[in-house]
Amino acid sequence: MNRLIILALALLMISCAPDPRKQATADAIRTDAAIRAAAANQSREQEAQIHEMNMQDRKAAQAEWQATMTKVIHWGGVFAQVTIAMWMLGLGVAGVWMMVSTGQAYAKYANLRANLIPLDPRTRQFPLLRYEGKGYITLTNPNDNSVLLLDTRNNADTAKIKAMANVQYAGALAHEARLSHRPGDIAKIEAAQIIDGE
Repeated sequence: MNRLIILALALLMISCAPDPRKQATADAIRTDAAIRAAAANQSREQEAQIHEMNMQDRKAAQAEWQATMTKVIHWGGVFAQVTIAMWMLGLGVAGVWMMVSTGQAYAKYANLRANLIPLDPRTRQFPLLRYEGKGYITLTNPNDNSVLLLDTRNNADTAKIKAMANVQYAGALAHEARLSHRPGDIAKIEAAQIIDGE
């Protein structure tokens, strides 16, 4: 009898045991869910790694762009400084050249003005006679651009001075005749000896 009870209990337990097909299906579902969860985790990890790589690439590209722009700004500044320095140097050289040229031109002008013999405002002729002091008179001949230094104490020089004085006097009369309303009256004036012999 004991055997029967044991056998009945065994049958009862066998009948209550889970169905191996359902167990296999459940195991397959659990395995599939675990595989899908692992795949989803792996996909998320891969996407995170790809995103991290993309961010690193962007940061590297941005750092490279910033380094390039820093170099461009640096070398642009150096080029601008060199250009400004060369411009300032050229401006300084031009200024010095202009000052030297202006100085030379002014010196030539002063020299020319000092050596010019201006026209007499009344006779519109060169001042042929000019007293230099101590008995000396310069006599200018505009025909051959010569200047003679004459001594009033020398008789030959005194004759030349008289002749030139008469020429200047005639020029002064001609000038006055030109400005006069009655030039005929002035033309009748005779040339007089300005310098008499001793």
